Amino acid sequence: LAELPFVYLGTSFLGDPAISLTLVLAGTLVSSGLGGLWTGRRTPALLPASLAAAALALGLAAASLMLFSSELLALPALARGSLLLLAVMLPGFVMGMPFPLGMRHLAQSPPAKSYAWAANGCASVLASILSAQIALSAGFAWILAAAVLSYGIAFLALLSTRLTMDIKNNTI
Repeated sequence: LAELPFVYLGTSFLGDPAISLTLVLAGTLVSSGLGGLWTGRRTPALLPASLAAAALALGLAAASLMLFSSELLALPALARGSLLLLAVMLPGFVMGMPFPLGMRHLAQSPPAKSYAWAANGCASVLASILSAQIALSAGFAWILAAAVLSYGIAFLALLSTRLTMDIKNNTI
């Protein structure tokens, strides 16, 4: 859901949608994988913070690209591509954290893990269809708003559950 506005912005900065798509997808996949790897030995208390940080990082990265677009266009192509990659990788790192944390700490049994993978897969497919529809009917900025809102809703849902965290014992 969040990648499409960055591809759009990258196309306007670089002039080539193929290069923009390559940079955005590669940057997102690598950085989200690194974010997931980084959570390997982290406590469950990081889950709410990672959701809030993902929403914040997405909003700040896209807003920065939009606000400084005229300055970015004055830079050489290599610098524009590097800044796009950096702008995608910062939120990508944080966006890679919630799923592994949730899998490790919330989905303890094999059936719960299966349902979590299925829900993640369904959400990914539906988000790609929804993002195309939002882009056509409302514009790319609204896709970003929907992505930020999704992480915000997940954060609020996690806070509002009766789930109790025992941070001292690192269990949920």
